[in-house]
Amino acid sequence: MNPWTTHSSRTIYENPWIRVREDQVTRPDGQPGIYGVVQFRNKAVGVLPVAENEDIWLVGQHRYPLDQYSWEIPEGGCPVDEDVEACARRELVEETGLTADHLEQIASVHLSNSVSDEWGVVFRATGLHEGESRPEGSERLEVRRLSFAEARAMLERGEITDSLSVVAIQHEALRRSRVGSEARSFRLTPLEGRLAIAKLDPGEALPDWASGGPLLAIVRSEDEMTVVTRQDAVPAGVVAGRDWLALRVEGPFPLSVSGVLAALTAPLAAAAVAIFAISTFETDYLLVREADLDTARHALRAAGHEVVP
Repeated sequence: MNPWTTHSSRTIYENPWIRVREDQVTRPDGQPGIYGVVQFRNKAVGVLPVAENEDIWLVGQHRYPLDQYSWEIPEGGCPVDEDVEACARRELVEETGLTADHLEQIASVHLSNSVSDEWGVVFRATGLHEGESRPEGSERLEVRRLSFAEARAMLERGEITDSLSVVAIQHEALRRSRVGSEARSFRLTPLEGRLAIAKLDPGEALPDWASGGPLLAIVRSEDEMTVVTRQDAVPAGVVAGRDWLALRVEGPFPLSVSGVLAALTAPLAAAAVAIFAISTFETDYLLVREADLDTARHALRAAGHEVVP
C-alpha cells in the first residue's frame, strides 16, 4: 500500500524536456510535507555495440549538468510516441555510424527514483556495420572502439559513471561470466617474483643459474633450448625476455582434459595480451608481461575466471 497521501500538486517549471512539480503531502509518519518530482518527457535509451571480436564502442562528450567529460555507451532521449528499439537504432547511427542486424533488450531501469520518474532501457547490438555518424547540433562527440577488458577497467577506475553505461557494462560482464562458466571457468594464482625467458643453443650444457625460483622450465629442441627461471639469476649477456610474471592454473587436471588453455588464452588474445604458456603433468602456467598484468586480470575475470588475489 502507498503510505503517502497527496493533497495537491502544482507545476514549478517546465520546458520541452522536463516538468518539475511540487506536491503537498502527508508523509508515512503522518506529518505534513512536500515532495518535488522531476518528470521527463522522453525515455532514456542506451545501446551497447558489441563487435564480432567482442570489442565495444564508447562515446565521449562533455556533460553540461556535471561540467565534466563523460565516456558512455551511445544513448539519447526517446519521445513518448517513438518505439524504443527504433530510437536505439537511430541513436546508434547518429553517434557512432553503426547499424546493427540484431538488437536485444538487456535492462530496464529507473535512473533516479527518489526525485524523478525517468525510465531507461538498454539494448545490446550485434551484427554491426560501420558507416558515417550524424551527431546532433548539441553534441560534440568522440567515438572510441576498445576491448571489453579496457572498458571494464575504466569502469573499475571510476572513469565511467553514466548510469545506463554502468548497467550495460556490468550486464555484459555477467553475460560473459556465464558463458565462461558454461565453457568452464578456472582459478589462477600469481606466483611471486619476476621471471626471464632465456634462449640458449640446443647443444649447450644446462647452466648453473637455471635453478630455483617460483618456476623453472627447460625445453630443448633441435633448434634451441629455452629456460624459464627467476629473472635475477639470468646473466646480463644472455638473450632473454625479462619482466614476466606467472599465473598458475589451479589443478590438478587429468592429461585427458581439453580446453583449459583455449578458455584462458582467448580472452587474453582479445585484450591484446601476449603470453608464454607452460604445461606440466597436472596443470598449466600462463606467463604475462608485468606491464600487462592488470589488463590480463580484467580480461580473465570478464570471461568468468577467478584471479587471486
